[in-house]
Amino acid sequence: MHRSLKIAFVVLVIILVIAAILLLLMRREELPLPTPGEVNINVPAAPPAVELNTNIQTITPPPVTNEEKLKSDISRLASAFSERFGSYSNQANFENITDLKFFMTKRMQAWADDFIEKARAEKPDTSIYWGITTRALKTEIINFNENLGTAEIIVKNQRREAVGTTTNAKIYYQDLSLKFLKEDGVWKVDEAVWK
Repeated sequence: MHRSLKIAFVVLVIILVIAAILLLLMRREELPLPTPGEVNINVPAAPPAVELNTNIQTITPPPVTNEEKLKSDISRLASAFSERFGSYSNQANFENITDLKFFMTKRMQAWADDFIEKARAEKPDTSIYWGITTRALKTEIINFNENLGTAEIIVKNQRREAVGTTTNAKIYYQDLSLKFLKEDGVWKVDEAVWK
């Protein structure tokens, strides 16, 4: 019986608290709104106007020359070419080279066809995975002559070689020398040599 009395007492207290809250909310009187003539607001005077210095000079960087833009474009092309050219898998059927033929001169395309033909003739074992992933880190323009349509760029790469699984890998660094030639008005890779 003690337990049922305690429960009843708790319920009664909760009901009384709720009733008191409701009573307070219902008895709350709204404050009457003042009429427009009764309002007296002290508004501080506006601060004095501040004169802004309009003689501020902005520093505009010098415009990029066509040669600088062209060097930047060729450097980006060299980085992308290096990463694709240097990423290889014995199970990828030389896609790293065939996918880049569009960016190669006719002479480089002939080299690529010959290289792939000789490599396929050796019938490499593809039962065990072997692959290299290449990431370009930095480019350095060694030679650039827009008038002759020639350029040489060294791409510094990080290479990751994996045998068996991609988790078993060796990391090393290797440079790729790329020679560009302007062919039919377009800059293309004419030679690629690993250093």
